[in-house]
Amino acid sequence: MMERLGTITARIASVAQLQGVVAAMRSLAAMRMQQASDMLGGARRYADIITAGLSQALLLAGDPPGFDGPTPRRALLVFSAEHGFVGGYAETLAEGARAAAPDLILTVGTKGAQALLEAGRASDWVVPMASHAGGLPEVARRIADELARRLAAGAFTHVDTMFGRVEAGARWQVVRQGLFPPDLARFRTGAVANPPIHHLPAGDLLARMIEEHVLADLMLAATEALAAENAARLEAMTAAGDNIERKLEVLRAQERILRQEQITEELLDVVNGAELLFGRSR
Repeated sequence: MMERLGTITARIASVAQLQGVVAAMRSLAAMRMQQASDMLGGARRYADIITAGLSQALLLAGDPPGFDGPTPRRALLVFSAEHGFVGGYAETLAEGARAAAPDLILTVGTKGAQALLEAGRASDWVVPMASHAGGLPEVARRIADELARRLAAGAFTHVDTMFGRVEAGARWQVVRQGLFPPDLARFRTGAVANPPIHHLPAGDLLARMIEEHVLADLMLAATEALAAENAARLEAMTAAGDNIERKLEVLRAQERILRQEQITEELLDVVNGAELLFGRSR
């Protein structure tokens, strides 16, 4: 009895420690999701400014350049998770990427690359995903440099992005968007009343604005992806916390039963001892 009670008490202590760890991870995920969500406003405003600049550069340059090659090759840039404890987030993105069947898959996030490999498709390039909002600009810049290098080498002609987006109630869904080449026709806004002052030739200016537009879209996708990853982690840790609480309730109920049985046995020992004592005294 004492051995069983000691085992149950030790398990309660261990599970309670795990509960503390899960609570800390849940709080961290909530904080990082909020930080990324707070950055979204700035990222969207920056993208809007670049869009306006691209519209003006397009009007100055005249006919847009052509991007289609003789044999289109499609790349998919997947923003996934860097670490675990995200439920089915990485697996869902991996399955979506595999089903899209692109010529190249570039994966942001080590956990996501592993999930993609387990889904039957290896990544053609992997870069770690930022674990906090402050690391997002560097990740976006590294991706932009790699895309530029591969585009110059003729590795692809089109790039789409796939990432998670947080919806109402901290739920997330998978989003796929075109990244390159941009649909320049949608940036035409008519004549510019006051043409901007510029020092670059119009064609070079347009090329620079397209590069900046791609970088802005990468930053926006990375920010949404970080928020979604932590929303998935928050959901997973909340579910884990609920499971741990139910397990603790079961263990505590077992502990109470064992303690009551122990008290009952001790009382029976007292009664038996009293009977033996009084029986000898007669």
